[in-house]
Amino acid sequence: MLKYKLSLLLTLSFVLTNAQTVNYQKILKEKNDSIKCLQLIEASDYYKYHSIDTLLILADELYKTSGKLKSQYFLENAFNIKSLALKLNGQYAAAIEFSQKALKINSIRSDKEGKAKILLNYADIMRQQKKYDISEQYHREGLSLILSDKDSALMARYYINMGLMFADMGKIDSATHYYENGIFIADKVDGLKKIGLTAGLNLSHLAYKQGKYKELIELAQKVYKDALSEEDPDHISLGANNVALGYLKLKNYEKAQEYIKYAEDAAKKYNSPQNLLYAVGNASDIYAEKGDFKKAYEKAIVYIGIKDSLRSALYDKNLMEMTTKYELKEKENKLTQQELTIEKQSSRQRLIIWISSVLILSVVLMFFYFKSRQELKRKAAQIEAESAKLSARIEHAEVERLQQMDNLRSKFFANISHELRTPLTLILNPAEQLLNNRVKENQKNYLEIIHRNASRMLGLVNQLLELSKLESGSEKLNPGLYDVKVFCRTLCGMFESIANQKDIEFTSLFPDEDVVGYFDKNILEKILVNLLSNAFKFTPSGGIIRCTLVKKTEDEIEISIKDTGIGISKENVGKLFNRFISFSNSDLQNSSGIGLSIVRELVDLHKGKIEVDSEVGKGTCFTVQLNLNKKMYGENEIISKNLQNDGKLIKIPDNTKDSEPSVINITRSADFVSDNKPFLLIAEDNNDVKHLIENICKEDFRVMTAENGKKAFQIAQEKIPDIIITDIMMPEMDGMELCERLRTSEITSHVPIIMLTARGDQKDKLEGLKKGADDYLIKPFDADELLLRLHNLLDQRKKLREYYKRILQAFIPKEEVYESMDAMFLNNLKAFVEKNIQNENYGVSELSADLSLSRSQLHRKVTGLLGFTPNEIIRHMRLEKAKMFINKKTGTIAEIAYNCGFSSPAYFSKCYKDYFGHTPGEDL
Repeated sequence: MLKYKLSLLLTLSFVLTNAQTVNYQKILKEKNDSIKCLQLIEASDYYKYHSIDTLLILADELYKTSGKLKSQYFLENAFNIKSLALKLNGQYAAAIEFSQKALKINSIRSDKEGKAKILLNYADIMRQQKKYDISEQYHREGLSLILSDKDSALMARYYINMGLMFADMGKIDSATHYYENGIFIADKVDGLKKIGLTAGLNLSHLAYKQGKYKELIELAQKVYKDALSEEDPDHISLGANNVALGYLKLKNYEKAQEYIKYAEDAAKKYNSPQNLLYAVGNASDIYAEKGDFKKAYEKAIVYIGIKDSLRSALYDKNLMEMTTKYELKEKENKLTQQELTIEKQSSRQRLIIWISSVLILSVVLMFFYFKSRQELKRKAAQIEAESAKLSARIEHAEVERLQQMDNLRSKFFANISHELRTPLTLILNPAEQLLNNRVKENQKNYLEIIHRNASRMLGLVNQLLELSKLESGSEKLNPGLYDVKVFCRTLCGMFESIANQKDIEFTSLFPDEDVVGYFDKNILEKILVNLLSNAFKFTPSGGIIRCTLVKKTEDEIEISIKDTGIGISKENVGKLFNRFISFSNSDLQNSSGIGLSIVRELVDLHKGKIEVDSEVGKGTCFTVQLNLNKKMYGENEIISKNLQNDGKLIKIPDNTKDSEPSVINITRSADFVSDNKPFLLIAEDNNDVKHLIENICKEDFRVMTAENGKKAFQIAQEKIPDIIITDIMMPEMDGMELCERLRTSEITSHVPIIMLTARGDQKDKLEGLKKGADDYLIKPFDADELLLRLHNLLDQRKKLREYYKRILQAFIPKEEVYESMDAMFLNNLKAFVEKNIQNENYGVSELSADLSLSRSQLHRKVTGLLGFTPNEIIRHMRLEKAKMFINKKTGTIAEIAYNCGFSSPAYFSKCYKDYFGHTPGEDL
């Protein structure tokens, strides 16, 4: 009965092969050579799994037909298919020769995808010859050609082939990594499900080799379940077989028997004697391990019978293939002979006709000659028209591509120019001030500005050099053994002072245990400093930034940096890591567009992953995943000497300071009433430029500053300045919109405006003047020229300014209305703080919750009313309460400190002295 079933299976298999042979014969008879070549390429995908000899015939036929068409594309495919067939036949030297021919043709065609297909086969030839270094080189070269299409079938095959290569090399972790990537793509791409299932089986085999039997069961069960959903009996059988093998190793014989039964049934359904052979052999082992030797013997007998049948079937199949090829050759010879006979008969007939009726034949021949000539002309004209259309489309596409590249290049250099103009202004003007000895007491401040902005320019140049290194491949990994937790804690500590300055809640979360592994400290440092700097740059005062280190597995870590900043829109998140792309016209957010691109390339260089999740108005979270296993790197990459925890980290870039908001000092604004100097409002988001202009003008003007157009407009409406200097590129509201709104407001329509910016194009200048600017000054500017223009504009508007001073009083709100609006808020604030005065954990977060405000809203409200941050208000109220207790002698210094919410008497004494100017003991 068993032999009868095996005969039936083999018969079905041969029927399938014969059906395919019929298709092959149809392809050979195809008259249209272009269609024939396409069908030959398509058929090769089938025959490379079923008949190597037929695959060689297909390659030769494709070679001949491509010669007729003079098609380099089809010729390249013919050589590549020939190389694949020779490789499968074990003729590696010849296979390499044809791969090189295919590459030579491809170099003329410049087809990246075609080259990637050739390199995939070439790399696999090197793998089968155990030349793993060369194989890996070709794999990575081919992979780089298709990185733009990350979900392609070709990329899935690359990942799975690299998994095979690393498995052969014994690099289990790397093999697992590439198998998983290949499976991930195969699950998403139509038509690759079977490839993904095969890769899953290979992955389970790696687990078996490592003795990870539970992992073997988990992986094989996934293949089994996916194969069930795909109705793929072949992989159902193989997946169930591997699950049974895992349970056998774990001595769970009941489960092993259950799955080996699934494997046998699927093999019979698939008509696969080979799969049935595996299942029956494993079933015999299961029964033997269980102690049921009778059934083990029965399965062993079946196993031997199937094996013998397979040998016989293989012989019959080879014999059938040889017979089929012989019959095909005979048919081709007969067809040739028939064609020769027909040709001879036609010659005789033509000779008879020529002799009997020369005139009639001549007329007929002339008729057909002119008709065919007209047809050829028509076809030639049609082909020429199609060719012209195609050339026009190609030319149009090329023009569009060049135009896009020019636009991108222009935008990049415009951004770089803007980035360099501002530091250049901040270097030249302080230098002139020092040379002219205009403000001797501020020489140190000017030198600090020069040094800081020279460093910033150096940082921009360093970014370009870093990009150049990555592009040229000269940036190399130098991993060493370090403690990631200590490294991250030290790095986060560098940002605490910036967090305090900007009133940002900055926290870092690390695991309790040590996290030791291999990584390149310099590269990880550049990655994290860039991400943290961006977080501080785009998070406003009162916001929250959190750095978290998580140990995912024994070797894998995850570092996330999350902020509550401005966020990024969904359409821009996908382009965030693209080079030379920026999403805003403000100095705060505009850049050369290479920082995050470098971060991604550094993460890729470290063989890690980076992801971003962001929402406009809510914040952004960057997540970096790294593998710290030593096996991820070559022995020659790892540095011999580890400077463990040396603490030598690179300097934090200045771009975190660019976005630092300037706090309006309310107590200072009172001086504007009594001072007779003109009132100058400066709208500039760059702190250094803002302070530079303020220092230049403070001798002749009363100066007030704002970090963006929105705040400048608010101040202008409330304070009504005599003259305004504004930058163009600012966050929230740029200079153009500010100028337009000032000009359309009855309150500020007469105020003179000078636009001071790095954008020096004539188009920008005309637009600024059209919006209502009175003057336009380009960075870098001359200090004397700026002062002269300010005074000239004030002289011209003297009469308007006098009128404005009279109108100003009419817009001052009534005192009782102002006090009644803010008194309730301040009374509530005071009541909540006094209620929790003894609670040392009561801070800004708790106060904002009590007042039903966010941290940022509370910060803006309190600083706008009092000129102090919420933290300072809480601390000042605690100190005033403590002074009252000390004057009344209600207890010791320590008791009073604890009663007023201070964590220690020493800290209380320091704060007390800083606030009152003397120690608390002096008041006793």
